[in-house]
Amino acid sequence: MLVVGGSLAAGVQNGGLYREAQLTAYPNLLANQMGINLKQPLFDTAHYNGSGYKILIRDNGLTFRYTQVTNHLAYVPDSRDSALIKYTEGVDNLALPFFNPRSAWKDFNYYASLNLPSTESQNFIPFFKRLLPDVEANDGNTNYLSYLRSQITPDFLVFDVGMDGHLRSALVGGDPSQLPAPEEGDRADKSEFAFLSETARKGSKGIAVNIPDVMDLPYFKLYTLKRLQSLCPECKLTVKAACGPVRPANQNDVLLPGEKIESLFSGKSDNEVLGEREVLSVDENCDETIGYRQVSWYNEYYVKYIAEKNNFALLDLYSLYKKINSGDYITDDGVLVDPTFPNGNFYSDDAIHPTGFGQAVIANECIKAVNARYGSKIPLLTTASYLKK
Repeated sequence: MLVVGGSLAAGVQNGGLYREAQLTAYPNLLANQMGINLKQPLFDTAHYNGSGYKILIRDNGLTFRYTQVTNHLAYVPDSRDSALIKYTEGVDNLALPFFNPRSAWKDFNYYASLNLPSTESQNFIPFFKRLLPDVEANDGNTNYLSYLRSQITPDFLVFDVGMDGHLRSALVGGDPSQLPAPEEGDRADKSEFAFLSETARKGSKGIAVNIPDVMDLPYFKLYTLKRLQSLCPECKLTVKAACGPVRPANQNDVLLPGEKIESLFSGKSDNEVLGEREVLSVDENCDETIGYRQVSWYNEYYVKYIAEKNNFALLDLYSLYKKINSGDYITDDGVLVDPTFPNGNFYSDDAIHPTGFGQAVIANECIKAVNARYGSKIPLLTTASYLKK
């Protein structure tokens, strides 16, 4: 088995990657049920907290506050570029945290040449370099796609195109350059799908995973104008977005967590102006969320098409998340999946990525899709065993 993807397939939880989270990544759970020993780039037991992660302070406060786990980390001491300790063994799970697989063709020189600050995430780079021999910061020969092509052709490929591109675009206040667009030519030649098509031609089976509606994630609902008005009726909030006129905030605007919003909700301020990186504007002149809510075209035009063309199973993560977020999903072993934040069981403390239980739910849906496509009889997980005690 080989795994291609971003944060979800890598196992990111609570805003970071660490050993316990890696072990419950859905590709690993799927592999276990298939009787496959998936080689993961696990952080060792001395550095089990990996990149570190955050824990929500559950004090019923007016803002969401966190403590950061900073012990037993896997960073190289005194590293100037947040380098992680190298992983030198073989790896099957090549998913990279905070990586947009649609950028698979971009090399290190591309990222080194970006004007900073950039809305394009570079947070994946330490995780990628951890798997590679030493490379220069401006290396122009190494990219994710070339790295994938250097691997042995797998019998089974998990191909998660990743919601990281959509997510990153929304987190920075709407950056359309991070969103997919139709391209000329054969859809199978699109950069992020080229590897899947090449692998399938060599006889591999597998599963492709589509993208959910990231606007449904709790992160984008942590702070709302309705809640602010109930806490502080006299507070003024103005939106100065990239599109549309300067105006008072409305109930449809997506308020992004940050210093200004937290100042209002904590009572430290009663008047703030949100710039283009601090809000997703939604009104009659401008809707900065539409590119995320209309992801169905990408899922249909690209992901479903590529899966069917190559006889791959398809995990419809979009529909799964819609059902989970509506509160109507019960697992096969009878557990109600609770999407509420912060006290539900599906989302981890970062309000974006799933808990270990959430990963088990996704793994079971993978199993169902694979069984349906190939007529296999892979047993389902007991999801209840992944609930936090």
